[in-house]
Formats: sequence, C-alpha cells, structure tokens
Amino acid sequence: MPLSSPLFIFIFLPVTVIGFFMAGRLSGHRAALTWTCLASLVFYLSWNPAHAWVLAATLSFNYWLSKQLIQPDFPARRALMVIGVITNAAFLAVFKVMAGGIWDASGGFSASTQILIPLAISFITFQQIAFVVDVYKRRIKTLNWLDYLAFILFFPQLVMGPIVHYRDMAPQFHRSQLIRWSTDNFSVGLAIFIVGLFKKLVIADSIAPYVNDSFTDTSTLSLLDAWTVIIGFQMQLYFDFSGYADMAIGIARMLNIQLPINFDSPYKSTNRFEQWRRWHISFSVFMRQYIFFPLARNRWLPMNATQALFMVAVFSGFWHGFGSTFMLWGIAQAVIMLLIHWRRHLIQQLPLRIQSFKIALPIQVFATFWVTLMLCVLFRSPDITSAKHLYQSLFNANGLYLPFGWDARYTLYEWTGIASRHGDILVNSALGGWLLLAAFITWCMPNTQQVFSNHWTAMDQRHESIKDTWSGFIPYLDRRVRFRPNAGWAIALGLLLAACIACMDRSSRFIYYQF
Repeated sequence: MPLSSPLFIFIFLPVTVIGFFMAGRLSGHRAALTWTCLASLVFYLSWNPAHAWVLAATLSFNYWLSKQLIQPDFPARRALMVIGVITNAAFLAVFKVMAGGIWDASGGFSASTQILIPLAISFITFQQIAFVVDVYKRRIKTLNWLDYLAFILFFPQLVMGPIVHYRDMAPQFHRSQLIRWSTDNFSVGLAIFIVGLFKKLVIADSIAPYVNDSFTDTSTLSLLDAWTVIIGFQMQLYFDFSGYADMAIGIARMLNIQLPINFDSPYKSTNRFEQWRRWHISFSVFMRQYIFFPLARNRWLPMNATQALFMVAVFSGFWHGFGSTFMLWGIAQAVIMLLIHWRRHLIQQLPLRIQSFKIALPIQVFATFWVTLMLCVLFRSPDITSAKHLYQSLFNANGLYLPFGWDARYTLYEWTGIASRHGDILVNSALGGWLLLAAFITWCMPNTQQVFSNHWTAMDQRHESIKDTWSGFIPYLDRRVRFRPNAGWAIALGLLLAACIACMDRSSRFIYYQF
C-alpha cells in the first residue's frame, strides 16, 4: 500500500485520521496512540504479512535490551550496548547479503516492483541503533512500551524515514494538543501532502519509464541519450524521495505530530559537503552522530577526522546495499569528500590574491551537480558492466553532433521524444518537457519548507542550520511564493491534486523502498 496509491489516499488515510481523533476524544491519549500503532501494523503487513516476524523480533529484542540499559545499576552496561548495536547491524547485514550477496551484481540497483528485503528494515534498524545508544548515554530517562511502539511503527515515516529519535517523538505523544482536532494543522498538512504527492506522481513517475527502459541496456545509448538518462534519473530520485518526505511531514501534521525535514534544496548546494547536509538530512545526521563521532573519538581504534570521514562515506554505500556498484559508489564518494576537505587546506597555502578569487555561485552549483551525476551512474546502474557502458556513452566523442551535417531538428525531436526511439528503447513522448519542469522547480522555485515558511513547524535535526548560498535563477519567486490559506491556494492545490489523480494509473514504487 504505497503512500501514493488510491487505497492509501482515499481509504486508509481518512479512516486512520478519523479513528485517531475519535479514539482520542472518547478515551484519551493511550487510545489514540494504540489506534495509530494498529493502523501502522495494518499498513506494514499489507505489503507482506510473512515479514511480521521481522517486526516482532526487532521490537522485542531492542525494547528488552533498553529496559536493562536504563537501569543505572545494571552490570556491564557498555558491553550490553555494544552487543545491541552489533546485533542490530548484523540483522540488517544478513538481509542485505540475502538480497544481493557481497560484491554480487544482483545486489545493485533494481527497478523491480519486488522488494528483496523486508520493507523498511534499514530505517527501522537505524532508529533502533540510535534508540539503544541514546538509552545507554542517558539521553532517554524513562521508557514506555506504547510510546516505543508508536515511535518505531508510526506509518508516515515507517518505510522511508525520516530517521527519527525517541527523545524527539515521545514528548509529542503526551502533549494535550495531540488529540485535539486542529483545522490549521490538518489544512496545512493536507497542502504539504498534496505538494509531495505531485512531486512523486506527476514529476518522478513521468520520468521513471524512460530511465528504467534506458538502464535495461546502456550499451545502446548515444551521447545525448546517456546525458538525458542520468539527468532524468537524478531528477526522478530527488522528486521521488523528497516527495515522500513532504507526504510524511504532511500526514504527521494532520495528526498533530511534527517530523523532521529530510531535504533542503540539495541541488542548490555549492559543494558536496553542503549537499551532504541538505540531502536525506536525517541519514546524514545519523551518520555524523552515531558513526563519525564514535570513530573519531574512540580510544581503542584511534582515527583522525579524515579517516573517520572516509569510513562514513564508505558506510553510506554499505547501507544502500552490498552490491559492487553501491560499494564503489561509497568509495568514490569518500574520495571526493576527502579531496574537497584537502582542497580547503591547499587553498589556505596560496597567495591571498588567489584565495580571494570567487567562482560564480551558479557555476559552483552546477559543478556540484555534475559530480552528483557522475556518481549517480554507479548508484543507478544494476551492475558494473552497465555503469561502464554508460560512462563510455557519456564521453563518447563519436556521439557528438558537429555543426556541419548536424540535423538539429532530429536531435531536438529525439530529445523530446517526438521522433522517439533509440535502439530498441521507446522514449517518453514528453520527456524533455518533464525535465524542463523539474529543472525549473529545482533551480527557480523555493522548496517546500520555504513555500510553507509561515506555517512550518517541522523539526530540523541538523546541529546548525544551513544558510542559503544561492537563491536560484529567479530570486523573486524564492522570496514571494508563500502558502496562504485562501481561495487562490485552494484552487492551485486542487489542480495539483487533480493532476495527481490523473497520473495514479502509472504510479511506480518509491525508489528507496529497495533500501
């Protein structure tokens, strides 16, 4: 039952929201939370009831372990915490290996609707690891089994995050406002949900068929096709995942619960470090707090910041899968991050006149985006051979159209899909238009957080907020497009919803369900 499916939108979500407030009104907080947990179990088990044991095992083990850790006089607390972290990591690793092995081509990216690992196991495992460590470090002082279940099972963030913390969620479950119907929260939450749904169904799923078809045989792609497909995938990935993040925040807001933001205009970043802090924010915060700092500060295996940074980037590849493409993607990302880290030190050794030279922000943004495109070849390719063919197509001089003898009309038609096939791959007839729309939204429009800034209450897990370095090609829009609960916005959101409904028949699964 994907969040973008008619069953979820028109049946499950209304029933869950109505039941939540009715239970709260009749019996109080515990009844409302119990209803939410039951609804979340129905949501999860609708995917594959056979995986019920996975939830039962991880929930039982981690709650029992944390009940021991929370006792101040429990012996060998540190050893028990280490056992808990290793057990959770091993639990996830077993499923990753079963899905694709180690350095196995089958462990690469898959566009199949079949999910090879239990749904949400990666996100659940990371939340459990953070939970165990936080209990050990006494960031969590009291435990309640119902709060714990609601924290893990809360269905908006269950399958694709954001990665949340018990210490942020549990206090919300006890606020008096939780079970009080709020027209403001519901209307704003619904508006955010519709924006996310539009990103997913109308933009990401319109680009997906061309990308998926093209990656079935990358050896036949021309230079133009190769560049189009990697740009298309990067846009598909962003609008697919950020669309889910918006939908999760919107649903939680309807239920008077605040989830953290997960995306903050990552394609407007001027370097990979900034993009790391803007893309999948809850994941990068988790890696920083629970992997980077423990590696950099441990006494048994001393690492400097550079070595710890390298390991974090490599671990991010492991998290996505044990296939060879994900491993190489993680290593390549680690090397690039280190080069940027060292570049700062090298620049400090240069004369002040050279240090003061500034590259225009749009150039920095698109240079960063170009690096992201190069990395995405490894990330998206199902195996190393496909990645090799795609890299060759991207830089194949024989595929360049020269000024003399260049049929500009055919090239344009091929790109927009009007002439419409390369090799055996049928091209989406509106691909060029969808990519232009995606590019306009990405580099000219404000993001969801900015659009709803007057009503935004979602958390930000980052230690320090990231300042906007570049406001896009049309700064006026970045400053002026703001949501207001009026007739104009109601009409606009109604049109977006109508477009979503029209596209529901071609909906594809969310990309990160695979992980």
